[in-house]
Amino acid sequence: MKEINMKEIGKRIKELRVAQGIKQCDLANAIGVATNTVCQYEKGTSKLSIDVLINLAEFFDISTDYLLCLID
Repeated sequence: MKEINMKEIGKRIKELRVAQGIKQCDLANAIGVATNTVCQYEKGTSKLSIDVLINLAEFFDISTDYLLCLID
């Protein structure tokens, strides 16, 4: 079983956000967390809850497996 790497997940979140030209504060509002929490996710210093994982996947219209770096 593949180990979850928060730094890689954070990198993927940031890449998605930047590619769509979205500010951290706008993403935070969309997924229901504080701006500094999005910053922590992107740095890989905070773990995602299941709810946030689902909200991110729905917001970016991607699979949770992609966000978790289980698929490319």
